[in-house]
Amino acid sequence: MKTKSILLAIILISLIPITLQSQVCNFYVNKEYGPTLNNNGHIWNISAFNSIINLLNSKSYITSDCIDKTIYTLGSNPLVLPKEINGQMIHYYGLDVGSPLSFYNGAEYSVDKLTVNYQMNITSQAKFNVHNSIDFVSGLINLHNASITLTKGATSNSFEDSYINTISPGTGFVYVTTNSRVSVPIGTDLGYSPVIIDTDPGETFGVRSDNEPIYPDSTLKVSWQINRIIGAANIASLKFIYPKAVVPSNFDPSTCKILFRDNNNQEKTIDAHTELYNSNLYITTASNIIELGTFTIVKQDMVSPDGIYSLFSDINTALDNINNIIMIFFVPAIFIIVILILIKINKISKRNKS
Repeated sequence: MKTKSILLAIILISLIPITLQSQVCNFYVNKEYGPTLNNNGHIWNISAFNSIINLLNSKSYITSDCIDKTIYTLGSNPLVLPKEINGQMIHYYGLDVGSPLSFYNGAEYSVDKLTVNYQMNITSQAKFNVHNSIDFVSGLINLHNASITLTKGATSNSFEDSYINTISPGTGFVYVTTNSRVSVPIGTDLGYSPVIIDTDPGETFGVRSDNEPIYPDSTLKVSWQINRIIGAANIASLKFIYPKAVVPSNFDPSTCKILFRDNNNQEKTIDAHTELYNSNLYITTASNIIELGTFTIVKQDMVSPDGIYSLFSDINTALDNINNIIMIFFVPAIFIIVILILIKINKISKRNKS
């Protein structure tokens, strides 16, 4: 009987609603311990702080210790994203972007989970370090001369209309560290064009895409720049995904190749396999890539059998031939003409003396 009473008591206790203290959010405003507000656990609305910020008449530094430690930016009023409290860099456990943000010049931000619900323009040479994931719900991240680093193990779920736009022309890079495979969720104003890198774990790469074609009539309207930051092992393969809208006329996916340009502007082509990724996108795969630099896709009819881009090769060959002709014929001819002129001058001088 006693056992049954204990069990009944446990059941009754379990049915009593428990109010968790963590449901109350503590916010920090302008480096001071700010208001304690109950916002249903974790929702932060920028407009709720406008009056406080206006009274303080200065920049705002805001963070929270809400139930899931996520800060939500809502409304239409722009906010300079806080970077520190009491001189210490804020580590955002979660940042859900749903309103306009701006950034301190050259500031570095650290966030575990970044959720994109609004067009996000990262400017002012800001640096974003994402340690867990980027979750694209709606909107682009436009990278204006800034950078995003996805640390080892961080993931992202990009889509054809939601990705990191490495603005072209620009210097914005996405930095990734691989486990063995990593998908870099990038694109340009012309569309979604991510890169998948298969390589040894622990290597770090800087990646961006541009919408300036290397050769307008024969290569894609998009190219990719890939730099190795850490590591020296060979890359197993690169996979380039791109929209049909960026391919040149008379593009034949069954015969195209990858055009590679190194940091010294030397070019060569690489055998590749191209197929449809979905109804809107192609995917081109190349294996055993060693050198890194700038990559694009080139039409097969512009590629010579020895693997050198024919137009580039022909122009350079012609220039070399012209230079050789000048050196072999023109320079000696000038020398002979000068000698003849000197002889003539000498004869005239002797005649005048006589």
